Amino acid sequence: MIKSFSRPAAADAPSKKEYQYLLAAAADHKARKRQIEDRALVHFTGRLGFRSGELIHFHEGWVDRDRQIIHIPRHDACNCRYCREQAAEAAAKRSDVTVDDVLDLYWNPKYKASARPIPYGYSEHSINIVETFLDEVGRFDYAQSTINRRVTTLQDRVGLNKVYPHALRAAAGFYWAEQGLEALYLQALMGWKDLRTATRYIQATGRQLDNRLRQLASGEPDPVREEEIATDPDDLPDPSDAVYNLFKDGRNPRASDETTYLHETTTDSDDNAPSAAEDAGLSPTTLDEFGGATGSA
Repeated sequence: MIKSFSRPAAADAPSKKEYQYLLAAAADHKARKRQIEDRALVHFTGRLGFRSGELIHFHEGWVDRDRQIIHIPRHDACNCRYCREQAAEAAAKRSDVTVDDVLDLYWNPKYKASARPIPYGYSEHSINIVETFLDEVGRFDYAQSTINRRVTTLQDRVGLNKVYPHALRAAAGFYWAEQGLEALYLQALMGWKDLRTATRYIQATGRQLDNRLRQLASGEPDPVREEEIATDPDDLPDPSDAVYNLFKDGRNPRASDETTYLHETTTDSDDNAPSAAEDAGLSPTTLDEFGGATGSA
């Protein structure tokens, strides 16, 4: 079966510098509302790891401002055009349900693991982008095609190629992997259902291995173990999810320029996770190898 994409989004993830260029282009728009929307679009996808569907449905009700955490819900009643189209498509495949029956199930995130807490209070910059958007705009009342065009416009303004929402989401995965975020927490932040996807991002950056070798060579004490990190059960909507509180700056890799599609496909690396036998041969050490293993997570 031929897949609907020619290369994984991870291969097109913008670097840290390119991400900053995109943010600067967003802030340079003359209309303040457009500035706020575009900065939020870049930040929510490129640092908070939002999928496009999550971005389109995001609103104040998902946000705990006191704790500075966004909670992506398991279900959020919605009657938007996107949800109606999805419900109609699903209902057409069955004779025992109506569009209204199916619409009662929308909106819901891609996987059970996608219902997750996303902390945004790791920097004043992040807090400002998220809460300014909530205060002055409120939500993205746009179609997926409009979101795609917004990203393409920013890409063109800074002279980049192959930037689209899911590539920005991949940049978030690389960014936090580069900080040394462990696979369990990276999986929870990004909402992947397969831990191996997080492991491949971490392997592609090589940062954790480098940090560990330097730590051993310097005689520094072991870092705090995951089981010693206190979390609030209310912030764990799924057993595979966790809350993160401490983040630092870093870099993410950049791949070559090849054609891709400017939309988020329905195929995901988690949809076609390899068996244990297949996975034994997947230990990517370069971005090209990594790209072949991840699909469009």
